[in-house]
Amino acid sequence: MIPLPSRFITPCSILLAFSLTHVTDAFVIPKRASCACGYIDDQGHVWREALTNDFTQSAGAIAALGNDWIIATDNEPQSGTATANIQYVSQNVMQYNDALGIQASAYTSGSSNVDCGEIFTERSDILYGSFRMRAVVPTVPGVVFGFFSYKSDTQEQDIEFLSSDSDYYHWQHVYYTDQPGTVNGVVDANAHKDVEINGADFTAFGEHRFDWFQTSTNYYYTMVKYQFHPYYRWLLVWF
Repeated sequence: MIPLPSRFITPCSILLAFSLTHVTDAFVIPKRASCACGYIDDQGHVWREALTNDFTQSAGAIAALGNDWIIATDNEPQSGTATANIQYVSQNVMQYNDALGIQASAYTSGSSNVDCGEIFTERSDILYGSFRMRAVVPTVPGVVFGFFSYKSDTQEQDIEFLSSDSDYYHWQHVYYTDQPGTVNGVVDANAHKDVEINGADFTAFGEHRFDWFQTSTNYYYTMVKYQFHPYYRWLLVWF
């Protein structure tokens, strides 16, 4: 297993606002641990270190990035049916209302690039952890909004929202995926789940989360007002 950086990416178009919490096996400790060995989370799992970023702080969202996050400025060439490449620009990561906004600009006909926004962790030696964000997802059609860990196309965990889906207007549709999606060359049906969470409203702030372990990944969505069903969970096994 190779340690992964954690990435928060919006490879299409709209503004977002969120806060992030990581409880992991590889981060600088910003606060007192909950046990002598580190941190115990709400599921009873023990982690060594923790990092929390509050983008609603009085100093502003950009200041909250600190030394923990990098604003992407690279170009990602696209293939297949794509008509343009992804160009990440620093201007598309901004203060938005009282939180952090990440924007992907509208495509200009004939352009070779679409300007998008991305932040990713300074650390690239993260191995296992609980990764959480409070976010408002895009409502403009044609947007891909993702929160995921990434090392390569075969070492990745995704939470993604596609506003091009015909049923996306319900604001309840999410995709959970572990990469690779195959075991010994055979497609693993448990590596991807296409989920509609009844009662959810992703256009309001809610906590999206994945807990990454050596043999599995657990995905969650928390809805405080639905106390009888406090989270939605998928267990995905990968090898």
